[in-house]
Amino acid sequence: MLGNFTACYDASRISEGGYVNRPTDNGGPTNFGVTQRSYNAYRQREGKPLRDVRQIEQAEVRAIYQVDHWDECKCDLLPKGLDFAVFDFSLNSGPGRSIKYLQKTVGAKADGNIGPLTIKAVQAHVAKFGVHETINDVCDVRLQYMRGLDDWPEYGKGWTNRVDDARATALGMA
Repeated sequence: MLGNFTACYDASRISEGGYVNRPTDNGGPTNFGVTQRSYNAYRQREGKPLRDVRQIEQAEVRAIYQVDHWDECKCDLLPKGLDFAVFDFSLNSGPGRSIKYLQKTVGAKADGNIGPLTIKAVQAHVAKFGVHETINDVCDVRLQYMRGLDDWPEYGKGWTNRVDDARATALGMA
């Protein structure tokens, strides 16, 4: 199922530019938001030879976003808007972290896997506080996490802008 994937994918492309390889960036070489490590894993899954992430094709970017982030975070099972907040967090910090912080936000066991108990906790949280507040909560914990990173002084302003943009987009989708 794709649900709201296309809209979320299109919205995420604003934040994910072209090729970068900053020595201080823990992600290493990255193109369109896909790290070399993620690209290698994708190419291996597909039975294709490894190649430089600079050569990534847009169809591969979309496939990686869908399988490794959208599907991994079970975004189809989340309310519109919250799906984007979790998806964008995943693109920026990895699906495991995005899922764990969603789980902490809604009071589920933070095990990094979205199953029926997490979905029930999301539904209960949204029923009690509303989807807008849940989106704000996820964006707040995301920013709090980022503020604790060693490279916050260098990237903090850009990360803050990204979270602010993701929040606005997610709230607009809700």
